[in-house]
Amino acid sequence: MRDSLAMLVGLIHHDSDKRRIARRHLSPELSDIGGGHLLELARALAPVVDRRVATLLQSRSLCLDSTRDLLVPALTATWPFLAGWPGAIEQHVADKLNLGGTEKGGNTRKAFYKVLCDRSNPKLSPAVQKVLSQLFERCRTARSRGVTIAEMTKLTGADRPTLSGCARRARCLHSSRSTASG
Repeated sequence: MRDSLAMLVGLIHHDSDKRRIARRHLSPELSDIGGGHLLELARALAPVVDRRVATLLQSRSLCLDSTRDLLVPALTATWPFLAGWPGAIEQHVADKLNLGGTEKGGNTRKAFYKVLCDRSNPKLSPAVQKVLSQLFERCRTARSRGVTIAEMTKLTGADRPTLSGCARRARCLHSSRSTASG
């Protein structure tokens, strides 16, 4: 946990050597994003690690105990997601779902679904919106990589009609763009 926290802090550290070390461990997909935006992404992903963090992040004030006991460990646990982006978060969600306990898997699925739904939240910076939109697209197109709608339903928490509707809208949008450019 200490190493992951050091890497997260290293993203915004005043020492350029520490920033360079932290950036060296990032996934190539995230290498062009600034340190502050990466911390914002970690904050957005923290509820996937611990659902209780979502309410803390909405609070106008945090107490020291909840920050120490919940928020810092959840943020720290997002470092492997950033280092192995995007496969690491996908694997984390899949592992939680495969544990068999409906409570853990259900909370993870709901939190991940909320992250995907909030990808266009105006409170997020454009850089973070773009990264989360790319993750959403990756999940949306998972079927072409061999993932079925049923598996995506388990992974994202969305119901089948919602996923099918997203796929239809995406196909319509894609076809209208290709006819407009053609």
